[in-house]
Amino acid sequence: QGTASSFKDEDDLGPGPLWFRVVFQPRVAVRKSPSLDSPSLAFLDAGDIIEASQLREGWVKLSNEEQESRGVSDDCDAWVLQDGRAVSLGVLLEPFEPSWFRVVHKPQIAVRKSSSVEAPAVAFLAYGELLEAAEVRGGWVRCSEAERQRQDISADCGSWALINGRAK
Repeated sequence: QGTASSFKDEDDLGPGPLWFRVVFQPRVAVRKSPSLDSPSLAFLDAGDIIEASQLREGWVKLSNEEQESRGVSDDCDAWVLQDGRAVSLGVLLEPFEPSWFRVVHKPQIAVRKSSSVEAPAVAFLAYGELLEAAEVRGGWVRCSEAERQRQDISADCGSWALINGRAK
């Protein structure tokens, strides 16, 4: 896990989501564009965790799913200042990697032998179940050893679940 300054700016964060935790007290503004002069659309409280789709010049763009869950209209973008040191605010968001994921697809998702939608399923997780992750890579979650045991997946077999099926 890096620090806020260890991420370089990118227009696209590549395959899979990236998460941040709000560390600035008491809250940060979600803005319509990556500018302090842009109007605020919403606020995030310290401790909130957000999913990002882009990182640009110290600003984080909320993913479509995050934007929807925060009640931000889908007809505009939603940006949060990540690194405010240039304007004497300090770091507002720090990188965060979740270790638990909840299945939100009905009725179930496949846990696959490798991180490919073409790989055979080795187990299934029902809607609402929690998955403990050992690793998050390229839009996929690798099950932890404890999760593999709970799902009765053998040690010599892969165990990957797709994070966002809409993206594939």
